[in-house]
Amino acid sequence: MISRTGPSRLSFLAPRTWARVCLLCLAAVLAAPSLLLGGESAAATAAPVSKRRDGPATVELAGGESIVGKVVEKEIVVETIYGTLRVPFEEVIQVRFGLELDGEAALRLKQLVAELEKAGVDSEEGKKSIGEIRELGVAAVPALRRARQRIKKDDVRARVEEIIEELHPGDDTYVDEEDQIVSERFTMKGQIVLDRIRIESIIGTIEVPCRDLRSITLREIELKKTWKIGPEHIETAAPLATGVKVRRGQKISLVPSGTMSYQGYMFGPAGMSNWTWNGRQMGCLQWRIGGSGPWQILGAKFEGPAPAAGELQFCVHLTGGTSEGEFAVAFKTRRR
Repeated sequence: MISRTGPSRLSFLAPRTWARVCLLCLAAVLAAPSLLLGGESAAATAAPVSKRRDGPATVELAGGESIVGKVVEKEIVVETIYGTLRVPFEEVIQVRFGLELDGEAALRLKQLVAELEKAGVDSEEGKKSIGEIRELGVAAVPALRRARQRIKKDDVRARVEEIIEELHPGDDTYVDEEDQIVSERFTMKGQIVLDRIRIESIIGTIEVPCRDLRSITLREIELKKTWKIGPEHIETAAPLATGVKVRRGQKISLVPSGTMSYQGYMFGPAGMSNWTWNGRQMGCLQWRIGGSGPWQILGAKFEGPAPAAGELQFCVHLTGGTSEGEFAVAFKTRRR
């Protein structure tokens, strides 16, 4: 059901304007001109920005298995709308392989979504369509994301969103149609040209077809983000959904800061010491993983393994009323 064919295009993460994209491309070309097709070997001329950390690569397979070893290939080739780029593996931090349904499965998914919208989510026909969609697995998620934009009925769109959430694991699993390469200089998306990649392991050299790969991580990746939590994110209104998913046991760090005011009282992330509501200090900053788990008080900070898998969310423990100011949470994690 998974195919590695499809259109190729380059997508820089969160580009603000096409001018910025062009500047980033120009900077990358000036920094490493040998990345362009027909140029001199990039491995010979492009020096890494920072020294590579010694250690084996972690290769994740589509079936959930993993291989630890050394990547034999000297470079990885990716097709983009700007042409063919050759990136030395010595500069690669991580490669993540895209997902796409094959032609027959993609056509069936379109039919199932159309049948669901026609029959309705509560009908027997609709329930049957939902069951078949779920059977397509995580590879159906990119196509479902596109399909939900065309759905006119609100309840059907909501059910499709629920299916996407069910099929997409609650961790940092990459779910996209395009392949992604994270290097020391830039992050790009496109179509990887290689059919297979050779890995040296304790049992010898293994040639793994790219269609069977989910990711290759060559060093630990540090992810840092900062979120603002304000009056619009009080507990009785709407929590802040960060969009960042973590897996159970993943080591994370959450460090809060900032001040808010409520009915003339100033307080920090710990809340107001002389005012409680539902057994907790009014105004305290709370966090949870997933949309249905219990809220936890963040306090001074949290450092340790994530207690569950899902999306990070935050809120301020306040009832309705006038509040001002905002808190900030600095998030940090490392993953392979």
